[in-house]
Amino acid sequence: MSIRERLAQFLIAIIILPNGQAAMAEINTNGMMEAVETCYLGSDPFAGVPECVGWASSMCQEANSYTTNDVVDCIAFETSIWDEYLNLIYNGQREELQQRDLDNPGRINRADALLAAQRAWITFRDEECSLRYAMHQDGTIRSIIHADCIMNHTARRLFELRTVARG
Repeated sequence: MSIRERLAQFLIAIIILPNGQAAMAEINTNGMMEAVETCYLGSDPFAGVPECVGWASSMCQEANSYTTNDVVDCIAFETSIWDEYLNLIYNGQREELQQRDLDNPGRINRADALLAAQRAWITFRDEECSLRYAMHQDGTIRSIIHADCIMNHTARRLFELRTVARG
C-alpha cells in the first residue's frame, strides 16, 4: 500500500465523527496530502524546517475556517500527515540502525539510543506546546497556538530524522 493510500485511510478515519457525520467535508484531502508531500520531497533535509510547513493547513483554512475550532481542525489535519511521514521515517531509521547494531555487536546500541531520543522528544514537544497553551490560556488563540506548535515540532522532527542514519 502506498503512503498516499495509507494516509487517505488514516485521514478518513479521523474526520468521521462518532455520530457518523463527516467533519470538514469540504477539505480537499488530496490537495493537502500533495502539499505536504511536495514540501517534504522538495526540501533539503539539512536546511532546517522549510517555509512550506503549514501550507496545507492554510489551504484548508481558506476553504473551511469559520471558527477557532475550524482552524485547529485544519492544523491538526496537516499535523496528522506530517506525523504519518514521521512514523514512516522513524521506523525506517530504527530498522536501519538495528541492522547496523547487529553488524557491530558490543558497541553502543544506536537503535535503542534513537528510541530513547524519540521518547524524550515526544515529552519535550508535548510540554513545550502545553507551555505555549498555558501562556495564552485566557484567549481562544491558545488552541491555535498549541495546534500550530505540535505541527511545527512534528515537521521539524521529521526533517531531523531524515539525516539520523547518515551520521
